[in-house]
Amino acid sequence: MVMRWSGRDDVSELVSIGEAVTAVRVRVECGLLSEAFTYQRTLCLKVKEHKLKNGAEKHVSDDPDRWSWKEWMKILVNEFCCLSIRRNVVDRIIELPWNPDEEKYLHRCLLDSATDDPSSAVGSLLVVFYLQRYRYIQAYQVDFRLQKIEEAVVSENQIGEEAMIRMLSQSRWRKELVDKTIDILPAIQQQHVRSGPYSEMKDTSESASEAEKNSDLADAQQPEMISSSVPYSINSIFLQRAKDAGAREPAAG
Repeated sequence: MVMRWSGRDDVSELVSIGEAVTAVRVRVECGLLSEAFTYQRTLCLKVKEHKLKNGAEKHVSDDPDRWSWKEWMKILVNEFCCLSIRRNVVDRIIELPWNPDEEKYLHRCLLDSATDDPSSAVGSLLVVFYLQRYRYIQAYQVDFRLQKIEEAVVSENQIGEEAMIRMLSQSRWRKELVDKTIDILPAIQQQHVRSGPYSEMKDTSESASEAEKNSDLADAQQPEMISSSVPYSINSIFLQRAKDAGAREPAAG
């Protein structure tokens, strides 16, 4: 409603990246998750069309850099995901029709959040995201990675007792869900899923599209790390998190 009153409810014309972030934020904060999701996708498509039409021209006059449509997508999808995590509505956003380009940022954002807070349900919901799409290898490998994180937390006693109980409960539930799902597959597919290499997953639009076509046996790949090449002047939860994470990185010796 706020966006309608302000005249920014549609994407008939391009806006600045700051305005786009605000538009996504307002929709999410109002609980309009489908609207926020549709807005970012439609706007990114419009930016892509504009880029193809105008080449190296700036997308919007007040942007300091020449943005590609994928940079817009990276910021808007991650803002959407960060806000959804904060509002505890990840179970709702994993139901949305993510495309391969958007999905890699969803994956990275949820996995980063699960790494930062292993006692939350975010990592388990990422596993559910893949199971819902019959992408068993990816679900199995995300679960495997989360188990390693949880084992490190337990061995180093990094969290309090209540958080530890929540984490172990989530871990047991998630592992049982993955095991039961894989157990109903034909034997050859079970073997393929469980014998896969536990390597860093690299996701591209092409590999993700192939995963959708051959979901049962597709190679699991992990999305690329999100770069911090975007300016931090934009009022964005995602960009602030990226900045804070960068500040925690130890200086190279």
